[in-house]
Amino acid sequence: MEYNVQNIPSLPIDIQDEILQHFTFLECWKLAAVNQKFRSMILNGSSLWSHLSTNHNQIVPDLLPYVSYIKNSSVRSICVETGTETHWTNVLDFIKTNHFYAIAQVNLNIPCFTNEQLSTLTNICGEALTSITLTIRQRDPRNTQPDKVIRQCSNLVTLRFTGWISHPTNWIPEFSTEFRHSMLSELSLRFYNMDEGRFFNAQPFLQATPNLRRLCLNVNHIMDTSLFLQILQQYSHQLSTLVFYYDDFNMDLPSITLSTTYGDNELLMTDMITTKKENVQSLPHLILYNVDRDNDTLTKLLISQFFEYFTNQLIVFDYTGGVTDSDLEHLSQLQFSSLKHLKINFHTYWSFDTNGGNQHTLFCSFLSHATPQLSSLTLKHIPRMNDVMLDTLFPNNGAHYHLQELFIEYCAGISENGLIRLFQRIGSQLQKLVLRIKITPRILNVIGSALDNLKELTMDLDVSIPQLAFFLRNGQYGDDNNELTKRYVKLDITHHSSEIMQKEKCDSSMIDQLIRIP
Repeated sequence: MEYNVQNIPSLPIDIQDEILQHFTFLECWKLAAVNQKFRSMILNGSSLWSHLSTNHNQIVPDLLPYVSYIKNSSVRSICVETGTETHWTNVLDFIKTNHFYAIAQVNLNIPCFTNEQLSTLTNICGEALTSITLTIRQRDPRNTQPDKVIRQCSNLVTLRFTGWISHPTNWIPEFSTEFRHSMLSELSLRFYNMDEGRFFNAQPFLQATPNLRRLCLNVNHIMDTSLFLQILQQYSHQLSTLVFYYDDFNMDLPSITLSTTYGDNELLMTDMITTKKENVQSLPHLILYNVDRDNDTLTKLLISQFFEYFTNQLIVFDYTGGVTDSDLEHLSQLQFSSLKHLKINFHTYWSFDTNGGNQHTLFCSFLSHATPQLSSLTLKHIPRMNDVMLDTLFPNNGAHYHLQELFIEYCAGISENGLIRLFQRIGSQLQKLVLRIKITPRILNVIGSALDNLKELTMDLDVSIPQLAFFLRNGQYGDDNNELTKRYVKLDITHHSSEIMQKEKCDSSMIDQLIRIP
């Protein structure tokens, strides 16, 4: 039996709930206006109320007539990412009046969050709260501080705090020497007004959270970088992921909640990390984001300490930012014997002479000799990455025979011939490939014919619709006699060739070629 949208209210309730979970709050709200059946389905279902999105300034008064439909145990998360202080106050009053005690996740981006408001929230749902993402946009002496959030939420697992410190020069977190928060495993602290020097002492936070596994800090705010590694060793025995970023508090930091797989034969990284609980010497995941190595001697010292100390333990290394000759020389002399996943994103920072320059040689030396177990490599925003470097990084001698995943994104210096030579050398071992560079019919042909073990493919295309259809239908492009069909577990293709489509007068018959592909 086939169902269309109008049939949804007649489906079993469990199927209704499964469908409605894919709608946002406001989408469900609009759906309730379709007719009486939809209204009843939406208002009486649990999906609408489990995530209470209150971004619309009038949403709280709009909800008042429907309070009788909302069980106080059904609201599990709230999200306020817009609006005035008055709007947030109305939302909090609404939560208090209806005693939504089961709220576990809170995401707030608001002008002000006072100690009184924190107490109100924790009095309602403090036992249920496990995740708080808090961004305080305005400087206000009434604002709460992250240590108070930790003290008042005993079951908190994740705290991501972005805001203002009332007294950056003399602020001391208010933890008693005996206080321990055993549940907190992820902590991200980003302070707007610590730009006059290092005033943040991480020790009280680390001492109070002995089971911390993921930590994100601005490396430029650490009070004493020479002692930071020692403090981690003393208090953070279960730390598995460390993110250092530099300076820019408006940037989008990489997520440090690792929930994706790294290869088909490996466990989730979060699960894999939990097997290494002995001490911080096993730190397997280090992220350096927007780090300006030229700017600060203490920053250089701290990061160099981590390179030296965790050389044999790192499994994942994610680097975004600037690089110097001394960095590359240092890295090329180390042996990252456990490193499996390497991401390098120099964006516009990196500039070196690819025609025999020293940085070129050092960079290739680092990748070719210092990372023998590498299984996943991301090269992103490296404008001067070219064919010569690819040939050097991936020689014919099989230096990277463990490599299974390759991401090449926004490296404009790589030509069609360079990429084809690369695939001819290592294509048979690749299982996952992401290409954010120009893909031509010749490259598409090689992907189809030489990458026999490829399971996941993501790419931007510059070929015609018939060529793409032939590639998908036959598993390779350019060989009509091939009877083998390649089946991808995951395929993500973005087609940008509007000029080609326009020249060929792309019509419904061409689109049908793609739709009819089995």
